[in-house]
This record gives sequence, C-alpha cells and structure tokens, in this order.
Amino acid sequence: MAAANRLGGATAIAPIVTLPQGAIALRSSATAAPRHTRRHAHRHRSAPPPAASRLGHPIQVTFGSNMEPKVTRTRPTLHPMYANVLEFDEPAHTAEQAATAIGVDVGAIVKSLVFLRDGVPVLVLCSGANMVDEAGLGVERARAATVREVTGQAIGGVAPYGHPAPIETLVDEDLMTYDEVWAAAGHPNKVFPIAPLELLRRTNGTPARVRVR
Repeated sequence: MAAANRLGGATAIAPIVTLPQGAIALRSSATAAPRHTRRHAHRHRSAPPPAASRLGHPIQVTFGSNMEPKVTRTRPTLHPMYANVLEFDEPAHTAEQAATAIGVDVGAIVKSLVFLRDGVPVLVLCSGANMVDEAGLGVERARAATVREVTGQAIGGVAPYGHPAPIETLVDEDLMTYDEVWAAAGHPNKVFPIAPLELLRRTNGTPARVRVR
C-alpha cells in the first residue's frame, strides 16, 4: 500500500452501519470475545479490534463524503494466497485512512515499497508510522512501471509476497512489535491480516531498521 492506501460481485448480507470518526464497531449475531492489536513494547491496546479477525471473514469498508467509514458484511471470498481479505469500496489513500477503517494502529499497516539498489529491486515492508531511510539503506524509489514489472501489481496494492520472482525483502523491525499487521493483497482496495513472524516466513525477509533515524 504504499499503505493499504479499490469489489465486485460481493453480496452484502447486513445493512450498512455508519460509524464514529476514527473508529469501527461491528455487530454480529454471535458474541465474540474482543481481541486487540497491541505493541508489545508499550503494551498498548488499540480499540476496536481488527474487524476481519473478529468476524472470521471479509467485510467491505466504504468512506462517506465526511470520511466516516461505513461497514457492511459480505460473503467470504477465497484467495489462493491471502486469508481474511478485507475489501475497500473506495481506496484508502494513506496508511492513516486504512488504519482508521480497519480499527488498528497506523503502525500495524504494512507499506510494501519497491526500491532499487544498484539497479536490483529491493522490497521494503515498512510500518505505516514510518518513513523509509533511503540514504541509510542505499536505495532509491522505483518507478511505477518497474514496480509493476517486478511485482505484477500496481503501486498502492503491492502485496508483501506472491510476486513472479523472489525479491530481496527487508521487514521493518517495528512491525515485529505487533501481534497482527495488515498488508495489501495485490490490489489497492484489498488488505489482509498476518502475524509478523508469518510475514517473515512467507517473504523470506530480513528484519531491519528501515525508518528514518
């Protein structure tokens, strides 16, 4: 995404719920124990918990004219690589918007950014709260055409894995402080949750300090 930062065919099975600014609350016929995404270092608990984690299947999120997120429940959608995909009816243009819609800390949003180092692609999975230290890593931002060539996906929807060929991947160490993070599912309107350790395993990534110091 450069952030989680656009659904066709899904059938809504519950009415649209208009929610307060900056929060998401979901109603379900079954009562679920609340779960919270937290940073271990500060034992911070975010409210409310990730929507898809509570429901166990995808939901659709739309932003109204006043940018208040509206949520409707949709039928589950199978995906060969990503589970519990959440689909935005309109794209979240920033990590902050995505975090607000999902109901998590902005730091739990994964920005999948493609750079070049000596002409070789490098994928940096950066926390939504951070900016990549390009000088410190010795990289420069790749052009949109290069991003699509390397990943098969457009900027704003680049997933952390599932590309045509393996890419050297650096994983922001700050993402490792969360129980669960959210990354793009190969489309600007789709994100999915994943545990940081599983993210490392899937990407064969290297934990690194990637943020501007």
